[in-house]
Amino acid sequence: MLTYEDFEKCGDDESKIADFIRMKIDEQEQNERYMEGVTAGEFYRGGDPAMQKYEKIIYDVMGAPRKEIFSANNKLTANFYNLFITQEVSYLLGNGISFDDETIKKRLGNEFDYDLQDLMTWAANDSESYALLKSDGIEKLC
Repeated sequence: MLTYEDFEKCGDDESKIADFIRMKIDEQEQNERYMEGVTAGEFYRGGDPAMQKYEKIIYDVMGAPRKEIFSANNKLTANFYNLFITQEVSYLLGNGISFDDETIKKRLGNEFDYDLQDLMTWAANDSESYALLKSDGIEKLC
């Protein structure tokens, strides 16, 4: 696992920094949680990876396997996952976030609650989401 100390060893050499970033991205994409997040994203967009990869196989007279191409493809995907995630996020953040000091909410801008809903949606799908809270709003890093 690559750490911040490994990053510091790169120094100011841009090619080493770029290589480190590529290695870190590759390491992250091999992570089991990342793969679950990819699958959850496919479900969120209305797909079903297991069903879409499934192929019906029949055997001919000689016993050779053949892909079935003649019967109807009645595979329909339901978008229940998207509905559940949307309902959960709406329930948790539907009224927005309130602060004791109202000036904080005004400083964060009109889009703050919507950005927070996006982050919550990504977190519900991928188990994590990241953002940088700035003085004038949120910068989403997902």
